Amino acid sequence: MDAAAAERLRKLDEALRLIPTGYNGYENKDRLRRDVADLLRSYGTLLPQTGSFSGSGRQVTLFYLYGTLPISYKGASYNIPVTIYFDPPYPKGPPRCFVTPTGTMAVHKSHENVDQGGMVYMPYLTQWNAHSSLTEMITRMSSIFCEKPPVYSTESRPSGSPQVGLAGAVGAMSGVLSGFFSSPAESSPARPAAAGYRQPVHPVQPVQPVVAQPAPGYHGAHGHHAGGGGYAPAATPVVAAHVIATPAHAGPSKAALVQQTETALKERWRFVVEPLVDEANAEIDKRRELKERLRQVDEQLDQLKAEEARCQDQVRQLDALEPELQAFVAANEGKEAANPDEIRDQLDADSRQVLDLLAEELALGELLVAIDDLLANGKISIEDFMREVRDVSRKRFLCQVLRQKSEATLHSEASSATWARMAAAPAPAAPVARTPVSMPVAYAMPVAAM
Repeated sequence: MDAAAAERLRKLDEALRLIPTGYNGYENKDRLRRDVADLLRSYGTLLPQTGSFSGSGRQVTLFYLYGTLPISYKGASYNIPVTIYFDPPYPKGPPRCFVTPTGTMAVHKSHENVDQGGMVYMPYLTQWNAHSSLTEMITRMSSIFCEKPPVYSTESRPSGSPQVGLAGAVGAMSGVLSGFFSSPAESSPARPAAAGYRQPVHPVQPVQPVVAQPAPGYHGAHGHHAGGGGYAPAATPVVAAHVIATPAHAGPSKAALVQQTETALKERWRFVVEPLVDEANAEIDKRRELKERLRQVDEQLDQLKAEEARCQDQVRQLDALEPELQAFVAANEGKEAANPDEIRDQLDADSRQVLDLLAEELALGELLVAIDDLLANGKISIEDFMREVRDVSRKRFLCQVLRQKSEATLHSEASSATWARMAAAPAPAAPVARTPVSMPVAYAMPVAAM
């Protein structure tokens, strides 16, 4: 590190010791020192400084860089005077960059990135985040100024007449500090009004710039700006810097104004419109999800209603069968155990067929168990076992299918008769006490075989 760079870092440490930290101060002084030190190693024409500003009963100490930004335009080298202010929220918020013309300079009225107050606007500042770099910011600013310089020279004036620079300093510092004293939302780099808004003019030279120290008590002829605020730096003789002498433009054309408006809208698109689009998409997704859940709830309600109707039908069927069951119990109460054969003979042909098929199916099941025991005891060979199991299983399956068909027919006829009795019978005046009874064989048909 050369002696000049070491001297700039020493001045940086001295300036940082003068600014407050914590509440109402700089939140991350270490990050500020690291970023500015990296910038000073690359740009030796910038120097650190602090200044105290007061107004409306409050006082704040700001850290800033002043000096010149070297550029190359049409084969010639020039130095553009700039000042970079760092607000206490840094690095959460971007620095405020100003072009600070001297008394013999003026800002181009039609410049796309610098307004009449000297404030710099570019996409890198708009998209500033905690990972942004000061060196990259200055590099992009220099590239923009190389394409179109922001200032041009005016008619020569005596070096002892700093009125233009002083008025600009009062206006710009009012704009900077009014945003800092108001609210965090207003402290973002929004464009100030062009009329009467100027950045403080710091006397600069290509090698050794000299800064105008802010003076809180100054109230001279230009000590109050039209925009309010009452912050005024002390006047210092202005030294002209090497700038480009180009003719002043009469004003921005309609096409330039349209382009500037489109550029500003595109830069604000991500911060204004995109959150609204994301919110609308989230609401649409939520609505789609709610509709799907509503459809599922409707399906479940339909299933519950169908189940309720089925249960009510079963209850009505049981109520219709209850008198018949009670009559059967009363008729057989006190009698000896009924003969199954007699009961079978009393049934209709369909019920007898169901009983016969069930008995045959159960017998075939017992036969399969006996065949398995014979194989386990070595009474038959595996070939005999496979042949008998195949034949018996086939017969049992056919018997089971026929029984199920007969049961379905029998249940259908019984349901029809039950509904007919329910329709013909009057509604009971009072519920009848139910007594546990044994169901007749005709209504106790099994539905599955062993």
